[in-house]
Amino acid sequence: MDTKKLAREYGAMSARERFALSIAATARGDSVELVRLQAAARPITQTATDQFGYVTAFFDLARGHWAKRLNVAALLFRILHLADTAGPDQATAKGAARLNAFLLMEHAEAWRLFCNKAGLNPECDVGAGEWTDTVLKAQEEAADMGVSRAEAYAVADRMKACGEVPAEEALITRETIAEGLQEEYAELLALWGAR
Repeated sequence: MDTKKLAREYGAMSARERFALSIAATARGDSVELVRLQAAARPITQTATDQFGYVTAFFDLARGHWAKRLNVAALLFRILHLADTAGPDQATAKGAARLNAFLLMEHAEAWRLFCNKAGLNPECDVGAGEWTDTVLKAQEEAADMGVSRAEAYAVADRMKACGEVPAEEALITRETIAEGLQEEYAELLALWGAR
């Protein structure tokens, strides 16, 4: 059956069946089929509280930010492992571990800055779920390392000179991360109609 004939059957399919076909069409880059599937979708009416947009935007933002923190935490653990292994790259690994420790703490502080500016409790760990323990354990280790901004920038400059870290990663700060969070939150609020 060709796709035009199949498209005539979309109206009789369940939403779940059309969703599965939409995922398949997306995977193969078939935008024409996606349009056909969307045209066959039936509207539904739902009600939500007036907080819905705020809740959804905040949860989306929190999940994304915690995922970034988890990534930096995982890198920190991996690099700390490499730094404990004797070899020619041990000094580089130690420097990278200290830089990642700094970045992890900057992400944590950026969350506080963002939440404080938005009038929200920064202790809310929505979006973290099963990642919370891993991220918080990594933050404990990072805090114990006590890496200052000046030291992190010096390490980053050395790594940039060797081509081991992109320049934009070396310049990240809690302030720039918090600004990015504020911009993303504003976009999410607008998307969910909460402004």
